[in-house]
Amino acid sequence: MELVVLTPVVGFEVRGIDAASQLPAETLDQLKAAWNRGSLLVFRGQKLDEGALVAFSRHFGVPELPPASAARLAGDGGIARHPEIWIIS
Repeated sequence: MELVVLTPVVGFEVRGIDAASQLPAETLDQLKAAWNRGSLLVFRGQKLDEGALVAFSRHFGVPELPPASAARLAGDGGIARHPEIWIIS
């Protein structure tokens, strides 16, 4: 795993991991430490379905649920199965 500083103030780009895979505890600890230091982690080119995204996000704590919307309540696009995901456009 490689952490690349995004700016002098905030954020890291994380390289060399597959967020959809089972990551070792040591790697997860390093990611949590980087997140606590930089407040932002960027994972480019990842291939995660909604369930894998929610599962990966849970490594950093329990996701907060966003406000409900009509589309989410109607089950539009299967997103209602994962209420942690909120698409903003």
